[in-house]
Amino acid sequence: NLPADFAEQGDKDLFAQVISALILRENERVLKERAVLILLKNKLNRGENWSEAETDFFNALVDKYDAKARKTIAGQIADLMPKLDIIPPMTAVIMAAEATDWGKKNLSSPFEQTGWLDNKTYAPIPFDSWVKATESYALEMNGMPPLEGWRVMRSNLRGKEHTDVGFRMLRWMSDYKPEDMYYKEKLHKRAEEL
Repeated sequence: NLPADFAEQGDKDLFAQVISALILRENERVLKERAVLILLKNKLNRGENWSEAETDFFNALVDKYDAKARKTIAGQIADLMPKLDIIPPMTAVIMAAEATDWGKKNLSSPFEQTGWLDNKTYAPIPFDSWVKATESYALEMNGMPPLEGWRVMRSNLRGKEHTDVGFRMLRWMSDYKPEDMYYKEKLHKRAEEL
């Protein structure tokens, strides 16, 4: 819970802590999905059958991350693996800082995800809570087709020792808001404010 006067006062440190905590919570959930997917992949490679619950779990992942285009289960697993990974907390903090001016505006849409609100208006989607907004944001980051380059970069950095992964990932974020040709530069400016 943020203080009642948070939007008027602003607090970069508190804002960063809240967004980081939310994205870490979401990362934990995604890593659990990834671990199960790896188990299913290993079973498939050994020629073992999946249980009904495992099949249902896999089919739900295919639907959730839109991996239906691949015709084989192995192809769907290959499509899912780069999508089931963490979002660097610093990337999320910087993107939310840009969307909300460090929590001073637009608090119902902390990542400024856009969509059709009433079949007529294309605008930021309002969320009931930052938890729901973070869940939606993580799904978007891990599933949006235009962000495939970002996910490839994330896979390339996986397991390597980099203290600035969140900052390195910013250069791939132009595709998050392709209508804003200066979005990447805006994110770098926010990063300098930390």
